[in-house]
Amino acid sequence: MMLRILLLFLIQQKSISIKDRKPAQSADKTLAAEKQKLSAKLVQAKKHDLTKYTSKSSAALTVAIKATEKVLNDRNSKVDLVKTMEQVLDTLSKNLVVAPKIPDKPIEPIQPVIPTVPEVNQEPTSNPQSTPATPSTNNDSDKKEDTDKEKSHTPAEIGEKTTVMYKSVLYTKDLEKTDKVVSGYGKLNLVTDENGKLKVYTNKGQHFYKVVDTDEYVRVRNVTGTKVTLKRNSFVYKSNGKRVSRKLLKKGTKVTVYGGKYKAIKHYRKTAYRIGHNKYVKSVNIKNLNQLNN
Repeated sequence: MMLRILLLFLIQQKSISIKDRKPAQSADKTLAAEKQKLSAKLVQAKKHDLTKYTSKSSAALTVAIKATEKVLNDRNSKVDLVKTMEQVLDTLSKNLVVAPKIPDKPIEPIQPVIPTVPEVNQEPTSNPQSTPATPSTNNDSDKKEDTDKEKSHTPAEIGEKTTVMYKSVLYTKDLEKTDKVVSGYGKLNLVTDENGKLKVYTNKGQHFYKVVDTDEYVRVRNVTGTKVTLKRNSFVYKSNGKRVSRKLLKKGTKVTVYGGKYKAIKHYRKTAYRIGHNKYVKSVNIKNLNQLNN
């Protein structure tokens, strides 16, 4: 008896589950059918040549086509949304506006340029034997203008940007100091000769380089330096007092010294000379110091 009751209960549960599945299966079939209709409308919409229509109407249809493709690819799309996209595609396809044709502009014929001949007004002369007056020309005034331009025009100075190795005051051509000061390792555009070498200007036994297009001069020794000879073995130091390396510059070695001597090495009470970027030798190790006076 109990077995019969159990079997009847199971049969009832299966029938209920079958009834629940029927609506879901029918909904899936409806969605598949609607998607098939929407896919057919999408194919028709893509057949339109959008270049023939206005940009506004064709842009709206393009957006609708992309949205339709997303709906078709989405498995969770609802039937109402699929039907809505069908209506949108139909409406936008019907509302496509044909773009107006732009008439071609006629090519205007090129008219030949006819040179104009200036009229010459000839005044009758009472005396037939008198010579006609020669027309006045502007050649003389043009020649004067050309000569004035030649006098006023001076060729531009050729220069090269050069590093100033030592803090320098700029001078005038009369050896007067200006207010301008160039810091060490700064740049100046200095005059060069035809061979591209820095041009040296000498005034009262002192040598200078000239700044391009100015009346300013800088000492040669502060830019390209002066060759001197070491009178004893020398270490090369940094400004912080440490040696650059353990290598010694041997006695008799020629080095280039920039600027004058000053207290450049920290913890060294005496003076030194700069021989490169942050490189110094003690001044007591250099002979021919008179070379540095110019």
